[in-house]
Amino acid sequence: MRAVHAFLIVGLLGGRAFAAEPVPLAPGGTPWRPAEIAALGNAIDRRLASPALRGAHLAFYAIDTTRGTLLYARAPDEAFVPASTLKLITGSAALDRLGPDFRFYTSVLATAIEGDTVRGDLIVRAGGDPLLRASDLDAAAAAVAARGIRAISGGIVFDVSAFDDVPYPPGWMIEDIPYDFSAISSALMLEENTVTLHVVAGTAVGVPASIGLTPPTNAVTIEDDVTTGPAGSAERLDLARDGSAIRLFGSIPLGTDETLAAAVPDPLAYAADVFARALAAHGVALGRPPAGPPRLVITPPEATLVWSHPSDSLTALLRWFWFRSDNLVGETLLKAIGLAAHGPPGTSRDGIASETAYLRRAGVDPATLAIVDGSGLSRYDAVTPRAYVQVLQAAWNGPNRSIILDALPVAGVRGSLRTAYTGVAGRLYAKSGSMTHVWNLAGFIMTRRHGPVTFAFMCDDFVGSIDALRAVQEDVFEQIVEG
Repeated sequence: MRAVHAFLIVGLLGGRAFAAEPVPLAPGGTPWRPAEIAALGNAIDRRLASPALRGAHLAFYAIDTTRGTLLYARAPDEAFVPASTLKLITGSAALDRLGPDFRFYTSVLATAIEGDTVRGDLIVRAGGDPLLRASDLDAAAAAVAARGIRAISGGIVFDVSAFDDVPYPPGWMIEDIPYDFSAISSALMLEENTVTLHVVAGTAVGVPASIGLTPPTNAVTIEDDVTTGPAGSAERLDLARDGSAIRLFGSIPLGTDETLAAAVPDPLAYAADVFARALAAHGVALGRPPAGPPRLVITPPEATLVWSHPSDSLTALLRWFWFRSDNLVGETLLKAIGLAAHGPPGTSRDGIASETAYLRRAGVDPATLAIVDGSGLSRYDAVTPRAYVQVLQAAWNGPNRSIILDALPVAGVRGSLRTAYTGVAGRLYAKSGSMTHVWNLAGFIMTRRHGPVTFAFMCDDFVGSIDALRAVQEDVFEQIVEG
């Protein structure tokens, strides 16, 4: 249930983060002949009849991308729990509504500057950047100091009016709340509203482990219930939310250390503390240090801009979103769509309304779907294979085809499919989605002779081996690649 903090693994957005180039595309190819389609259907039927899939709710729908020819259909109009394949819809709708050059902005403003002093408060105006870093707040503090400011008579206040204050969508599991993949969605998200925990085993068996935090902060309370186990023993670490504290419990083998991330209970208090530390490090004193609930304001028009920070473009964010299957980015993009469509505050409800209009333009009947979040983490979401194929077809035939293909994980090459489906390496461009008893995949297959194929392979109510299921999927994809 836990995950290593993604930003300790990859620290760069944009195309350079994913060095492998996509394989050249052959949009045309030779049309599928009826006999080839019939033979393909028989081969897929045999593979989907595998005893490994017994009892599963299963669908597979595939068409010739260029011509629209139906290649295979099993349960294309039945609804499935989408899990992270829902991110395909969120990302595509965001590109359509916001545009590929869209950016989030975070700003710091002063109510009034007199000499080296801000008379009043320093305002952090949050624009919904889902990947704001502690290093960015350090840059903001440096910009404050560079203006010659040495004191702030008030304190740090926040303008978070861009988004609503609903932290979680319906249908998220309460037991997931402590984990980084279930972080609170808000207008200000520092380090994705997570803190990284560094756990170091004690000096002897039975001695408590020590826990350090990155970034350093007093705004997050950690209850340390981790003991040191014998050398070579299994590492058993887990998280729980204990009121407003994060409880880390279990054991860690002697002589080892571990890193994991936890969702913070109060994102604004966290950001206020980290920013206050950065200001102090740059020689700026606060008249009212962070204490108690953070103060919320609406930025007055006469406030002076001190620092502004743009996020990466939506094109780059989309690569991160699908590459890392980042839930918080999904919830943020959904609220950003709502903000663009209906004005502040951006809400998931307004985002879904705008997204529904996009789906209708893509040929999807919204009555066949249930969408309640932007990430697919909700158990209340339901999507059909046909809807995915229609959305992917709209992306292929629209102006953002190259952006979509560049952002999708590629089997054997990049992203979540890097080490999977080796038999179709470099030919499967797809987004996966998984949770307990759910395993889905939707995207494009680049065949050897017939050009691309658009597909959705969906499976829920599955209690068997995921490895066995993936083996069946790969067999199906190989049949399509070879034509």
